Amino acid sequence: MHCSVTLCYVDAPRDLQINPKKSNYQAGDKIRCSAEGNPKPSIQWRDLVNGTVIQGAVLVVSDDILVNNYTFQCIASNEYNGEKHTITYNITLTDKGSSIVYYLLEPKKSKVTTHLAHTSAVIFCRSYFLN
Repeated sequence: MHCSVTLCYVDAPRDLQINPKKSNYQAGDKIRCSAEGNPKPSIQWRDLVNGTVIQGAVLVVSDDILVNNYTFQCIASNEYNGEKHTITYNITLTDKGSSIVYYLLEPKKSKVTTHLAHTSAVIFCRSYFLN
């Protein structure tokens, strides 16, 4: 008898990070946003002042951003089972300093699916973020 198990783990975005975290950014600084998850989350930056979306993980700080007090949102998202899962950071950049605000993801669940001898089981897990 030969048995096999296939384990597929899906996970909403987590461990969202902005690097480097500084109280003051300068024109030319590059701010990188990253997150873990399965499938791998896509990363984008959204300018909350005018709605412009920048695809990719890197935001390049400009003089215009600093002088005009822009707020950007780093968005990490993935999709599985027809549900989109998102986690965000907001960062406000000014010539006087910056502030960073972290937002939790919704919905807060991960799923593990196992397949054994033509039988499948779905296990739902809930993750909690503690500060």
